[in-house]
Amino acid sequence: MTATKQRDSSFAYRITLTEGYTIPIIPMTADESDRYRRLAPDNQPDFMRNIAIHHLTNDTAQNLVKRIKATTQSKLHNNTFPLRRQDYTPEIITAISSNLALVIARFNVNIAHGQNREWEVGKQSRYDDLDTQQSG
Repeated sequence: MTATKQRDSSFAYRITLTEGYTIPIIPMTADESDRYRRLAPDNQPDFMRNIAIHHLTNDTAQNLVKRIKATTQSKLHNNTFPLRRQDYTPEIITAISSNLALVIARFNVNIAHGQNREWEVGKQSRYDDLDTQQSG
């Protein structure tokens, strides 16, 4: 990850992933640029890592929300939702919940052991005996 000073004296950062792919330059906000300037050189890499993580996770989260909304709208054959969430119908709430559950299920998320076991009902693995012994 590298920081670059832009023509307007603000800073931006570039992220290079381990696969060699480089994310285009991401400008820092005025507040981030000011804080970056005031940091000691030893603290700058940690600061840049934190704002990069925030940027990437926030961007990903916004894309997921857009995707869930688009999927819900297509399932309901409805192009608009009420402006206030209090006005959502039970059908909209059910569809959003279903789509959210599908998105979460696609992530390799740590969930409780009981939920894993419920999902595995009827399936045998070589670890079943070990699971049974440890859950005792």
